Amino acid sequence: ITADRSVMTPLASDPAAVQNQIQIITSHDLAAMVVDRLKLADDPEFNPRLDQTSLTGLLREMVSLLDPRNWFEALSPAGIALDREQVIEAFQRHIAADAEGLSTSITITATSREPAKAALIANTIADSYVKSQVADKITVTSATTGWLNKRLSDLSQQLQLQQAAVQRYKAEHNLNDSAPGNSIVDQQMVGINSQIVSARSELAEKQAINERINQLVASGNPADVAQIVASPLIVQLRAQQAALLAQEGELNSKYGPLHPKIQAIQEQRTDLDFKISQEVGRLAASAANDVMVARAHLSSLESSLGGTENTARNQNMARVQLQALESNANSTRTMYEAFVQRLRQSQNLDEAQTPESRIISSAATPLRPAGPKRLLMVG
Repeated sequence: ITADRSVMTPLASDPAAVQNQIQIITSHDLAAMVVDRLKLADDPEFNPRLDQTSLTGLLREMVSLLDPRNWFEALSPAGIALDREQVIEAFQRHIAADAEGLSTSITITATSREPAKAALIANTIADSYVKSQVADKITVTSATTGWLNKRLSDLSQQLQLQQAAVQRYKAEHNLNDSAPGNSIVDQQMVGINSQIVSARSELAEKQAINERINQLVASGNPADVAQIVASPLIVQLRAQQAALLAQEGELNSKYGPLHPKIQAIQEQRTDLDFKISQEVGRLAASAANDVMVARAHLSSLESSLGGTENTARNQNMARVQLQALESNANSTRTMYEAFVQRLRQSQNLDEAQTPESRIISSAATPLRPAGPKRLLMVG
């Protein structure tokens, strides 16, 4: 009696792939699984040692009893294993699998003396085949999950070390930002450059004032310094000088140059000239001092700029190394996130427990035997 059961494989219309699945269905391992599930080792139909219903089985048993090698072999582990292999071999002669045309459907055929047993065998083979796919997927998933967990643990430690190295490198080289132009040193350079521009302008102005004062003094017009440098004292002295000149002119027209009043005015004029010269000298010394101070301030700023530029240059070189460290850390972080995503996918139990094949139809108990051919026997 023959019972058929169809199984749909998930493969594309590839004859070689379908044949591979047929080889799995009729394989020794799957046959052993079905034999154990149905306990066919205790079935005389599949265990030659228990088959006493036929003349062939009786003759086989007699020959086996006459063979001295079998007297102690049956009780040994090797003998038990041999019996099981004989059952599996006999069982494989009762099953077959074949593709349905050009489709990916596979028909499993099982033969037995009893109709219900034939249907049970066909259904058990199909069920074991599907369950074996699930078991294989779970095994692969478990192995993949274990490897991913180990890899994630290694990447986590590596990422922590790399991030710690980045922070330590920042602290050692006083790097607050990884982008050029945003660090404190770069901001200091901008401020110093601005101060240098202002200091140079101030120095040029003070130098011009000092040179003009020196020119006026050299030309004999020191009182004109008040036009360059605001000096209330010189303005006051010049006003007094103008008043004396007016008085001297009036007295000259009345008394002459030898008059005592005229001589007194001349002495006052001399005293005013001396005071103006003193004030001009003080202003000239002050202007020269201002030039020296402005030049020293500019020199100090330029020196500070040079030191800041060296610091910025060293920080830029350190920043290049920092970017390399951060790039390694980012690469490790990206790999870590990819492995986490892969682990989440592998831990999807619904997908792992879904077989790649499905059963189209179960084998029903045959209504009539497949052999022997009755018409042939009648004929």
